[in-house]
Amino acid sequence: MKKIKPIVGLVLFALLVSSAAEAQWVFLARKGMGKIRQMQSDNADVAAVIIEAKADDVYAKALSTVQGKGNLQILGKDDAERTLGFTDGERKVKMKVSELGDKVSEILITAAPAPGKESTSSIVVEKIMEVCRAVKTECHLSK
Repeated sequence: MKKIKPIVGLVLFALLVSSAAEAQWVFLARKGMGKIRQMQSDNADVAAVIIEAKADDVYAKALSTVQGKGNLQILGKDDAERTLGFTDGERKVKMKVSELGDKVSEILITAAPAPGKESTSSIVVEKIMEVCRAVKTECHLSK
């Protein structure tokens, strides 16, 4: 019986610490909400944003946005993983929507540069902005 009390105390302490860590993570995610982060390398351009919306809704809007553009062709999609590949005829783009919380999602887009072109950064940022508008969320490029 004496050994049970320390274990209960340890379990309660672990729950408190994990709750505090989760609350801190949520605070940090909300602080960066809507800020598009972008990175370029020789092989790919990447952009990501955290938004306040359900991941399934964001993925559905992203899919309909790509399907609604006559100049884009879908190369592949995985609804379960919320991934989508498409091309504008020159560049291949991949998009992934991840669930970070009940109503918090991350959109990650990567694109390989077209042959003979320096960068595809405009297309990754442009597609994130289109999805943000489609889910009625304000997004802006982080400085």
